[in-house]
Amino acid sequence: MEGVKVLINIRKAIIKDIDNLIAFLSAKGFKDKDIYNQNDYYVYYDNDILLGCGTSFNEGEYCIIENIIVDEKFRKNKVGTAIAKTILNSYECNGAKYALSYGGCQGFCESLGFSPMSQDELPAYIKNVLSKVENMRPLYMLSLEGYFKNCC
Repeated sequence: MEGVKVLINIRKAIIKDIDNLIAFLSAKGFKDKDIYNQNDYYVYYDNDILLGCGTSFNEGEYCIIENIIVDEKFRKNKVGTAIAKTILNSYECNGAKYALSYGGCQGFCESLGFSPMSQDELPAYIKNVLSKVENMRPLYMLSLEGYFKNCC
């Protein structure tokens, strides 16, 4: 494959990503109310094609990952892992000490180091934030302390 350039870009979304994100998420069944929110979006492009995205937000020292969505054709290719680790790194660099995920993919969460947990173990302000989440699925937590220590 000499001469073929592969440009992978994983980053926090910017304004020029909006149309791609809306089209991608709409095709995956997301409704406007789920797309147009105050969350941070992270994107994974391969040669300018959006293969996946993640949504998250922070609350105090917690990073809360709501969704990691990857095009079905590219699952099992570490796209979701790359998005999740980009999110975790971004929030950890900005002071987050813990990450929460309430996704339905237990194996995926555990492969990233998350452990199942109960909402009862959380501080009251986080319980309050999570009480507003519709369709709360299993909850997972990860300590970000030292998470990226041995990466490089």
